[in-house]
Amino acid sequence: MGARSGNNYLSALRKLKAVLWLDGVRVADPTIHPAFVQRTRAIASLYDLQIEHPAAMTYRLDDGDRTGISFIQPQSIDDLRKRSIMFRRWAEYTGGLLGDTPDRQNTCLAAMAAAAQFFAAGEARFGENIRGYYIEARRRDWCIAAAALNSAKALSIIDQSDAGILVSGTLTLSGLGPLAEELLVVPTAPPSSPAHALVFAIGSNTPGIELPCRAATPKALFLEPECIATFDRVLIPWTRVFLCGDITRCAALLDATGADINLTHQAVVRQTVATEFRLGSMMNLVIRCNALALPQIRAGLDEMIVATHLARSLLQAADARAQAHRWGEWLPAALPLAIANRLFAQLDPRGRT
Repeated sequence: MGARSGNNYLSALRKLKAVLWLDGVRVADPTIHPAFVQRTRAIASLYDLQIEHPAAMTYRLDDGDRTGISFIQPQSIDDLRKRSIMFRRWAEYTGGLLGDTPDRQNTCLAAMAAAAQFFAAGEARFGENIRGYYIEARRRDWCIAAAALNSAKALSIIDQSDAGILVSGTLTLSGLGPLAEELLVVPTAPPSSPAHALVFAIGSNTPGIELPCRAATPKALFLEPECIATFDRVLIPWTRVFLCGDITRCAALLDATGADINLTHQAVVRQTVATEFRLGSMMNLVIRCNALALPQIRAGLDEMIVATHLARSLLQAADARAQAHRWGEWLPAALPLAIANRLFAQLDPRGRT
């Protein structure tokens, strides 16, 4: 299928019928529910951009299909810059205000698949599994959410069989969680025991999975409700398991595969766009209110202008100093991205990536 349209995404989400709850009330269709409708439409519009601008937003696979550039495994600085442009165009559509978009986990998955040997070193089939899942996700252009396994009380293995592993517990979902077709489960802290050392992917409508959400109190555009995923004796087929019981590899995963750098790259591009959006909004308001002469206003504008130009320069440096990772994928330079991350945290504590 390759790159999908917005209508394809919305249709798939309606048919998904995941067990989604908001403040204790079942959500039958998130594409029309007031708490989710703005975000589902925004995500659909992002997918439409792929269809409307295929040369800039997609790339051609060996079989001739085109797929979203967020799935690319860059083989050169030029590939990396194309992905940066794609990140930016998606971010610009929402002014950088939509914190979690499909490109985020796509680029994470691409790095993991490029590092298939890392998974295969744990067990041969796990390398085949991550590569196969990446190819299927890319072909279907799935909307994938991150599910963080981050504590001893979280999801754990309760049984194993020839069919797969049986798991129960809870996971913290990213903002895209209630609107995603797939959940990619990755530890965000070192597992406390082999029972919690897991990396896998599963459909969000799989029997035994429920997605309880709590509406955020403030009313703002694209505000993401808090959401978790609960698993009640859910069977994860072996073909969807990428690591199991391997504490050392689970703890090293994001750094060893380069996925952390890809995630930071996407986030820094988005935050740069968000900073530009805030600067433009501030300038417009100041001019309308004729407040440019006020010292505190000028100081605030100066800070935003410096931050905007510095962020752009750091992104250019990250791309220009890119190098091939040990697994073959080209990654942007980590230091400029780390500095940009720190910049956004100082500018606005909510801006951490």
